[in-house]
Order: sequence, then C-alpha cells, then structure tokens
Amino acid sequence: MKLTGFTLIELIIVIGIMSILTWQGLANYGAFIKKQVVQEQGKDFVSILRKAQSDANTGYKPSATCGASDSLVGYRVNGVASTNTYTVSAICSDGVETLQKSYEFDSRIELSTNFDLTFLSPYGNSNNNYTICIAHAQDSSIKNAIVSVTTGGGIELTAAACPY
Repeated sequence: MKLTGFTLIELIIVIGIMSILTWQGLANYGAFIKKQVVQEQGKDFVSILRKAQSDANTGYKPSATCGASDSLVGYRVNGVASTNTYTVSAICSDGVETLQKSYEFDSRIELSTNFDLTFLSPYGNSNNNYTICIAHAQDSSIKNAIVSVTTGGGIELTAAACPY
C-alpha cells in the first residue's frame, strides 16, 4: 500500500522558500512606497504649477486681488526649502501681490533649494528657467522627482538624480 502526502523535509523546504520570497517582497514594498511618495508629491506640485500657469495664461484675476483698472502681471510660486512649503500668489499691475494658497510637502519629502518663479500673463511664460529637485528625506537611494520649468512655459517631471 502506497501512502500519499508530503514528507517533513519537503514541507520544511517549501516553508523556507516561501519565507524567503515573503521577506524579499516586504523589503521591496518599502522601497516602492518611498518611490511612490516622491513621485506623487512631484505630480501634485506639477499640477499646482500648471494651474498657476493656466490662470496667468487666461488672465484670471481673483476679485480680491486686482482692481477693475489693474491688469494681471502673473502668478508667483515661491518655495522655501527649510520649511518644505510653497505659496501661490497673484500679482497685479499696481504691485499688489495677494496670496492665493499655501502648500506643504509631505514630511518624508525635502526640497533641495529655494525657488521663486513667476508665470507671466497673458502667455503663461516663466520669468526664468528653473530646476526643482524633490527628494526623499530619509532615503537618498530613491530617485528624485525633478521638475523643470522653462521660460517658454514648459513644465516637465522626470525621475533622476538631482543635477546639483
């Protein structure tokens, strides 16, 4: 009579292999989450930049910002690396600048440098070329989110090492 089933050695080997695969999967999952945090923060930031650019392009003047006789100069986006924050403000021809909204990056994210860019009305062009690096604060092995803004108004998000 032949008995069917598994031997103790076979069960130990299978459990060992499954344990190794599970451990490896958990280790990779942590790195995946870190990468996703950086990329999501980069995407959110690009979305806000594009909104400011669109508002400058269309000449959208918040009613509390510019008077009826004032024209819109553009929208300013100003970031401070030490506080991990940035603001969007509308600028009018009379020199009045009105804060539209303040933003804060996730605590796991750090900015590499301060930035101060303006999207000019009516075309949404930037006042300068900018490269803004969004990095993971605790793990330098994670690829950074690089946001590039050109004077022609181009906004691009890439994953790479910071150029500076």
